[in-house]
Amino acid sequence: MKVPEQYQGAEVPHTLIEALTGNKTALLMGKAGTGKTRALWAYSVRLEARQQEKRKQGVSMDRLMRYDSLMVPAIEIDRRRYDWDYADTLAHFRGLLMLDDVGYCRGHATDWQVAAMHHVLSVRLDERLCTLITTNLDLHDIAEHFTPAIASRMSSGAVVCLGGKDWRQE
Repeated sequence: MKVPEQYQGAEVPHTLIEALTGNKTALLMGKAGTGKTRALWAYSVRLEARQQEKRKQGVSMDRLMRYDSLMVPAIEIDRRRYDWDYADTLAHFRGLLMLDDVGYCRGHATDWQVAAMHHVLSVRLDERLCTLITTNLDLHDIAEHFTPAIASRMSSGAVVCLGGKDWRQE
């Protein structure tokens, strides 16, 4: 996976590492610029490096957890409105699925956004697939923007709140 230049060298926050211990799903919440997307990219790079190290140690590929990762900006789901094959592909992706900037638009989600997000999250939870989600919304706002059921699914694993100054303004 090619990491965009602005995210290269980013470090995984310890709060995320701790949160993912024993969890397959994590929701990263925080205001714009607090490093949520950077954390996703850094975590993906960390997993890829771990897999490469295991290969060097001679660990059989069939014994390795699959560390493929897929970064999906929420806007991409909107662009593919009513493409159920795409939503189903995301739902069943066997690697790490990173949904970035969920709920980025103001107001309530469309029926398509709600249905697609519900499907993706439900399948991934049922199949215990690793999913990382970032959002600027808090849990109350997620429930308002989507539905309480989606807020529940998003927060069913670890919930990490990132704070601080906007790194883009530094």
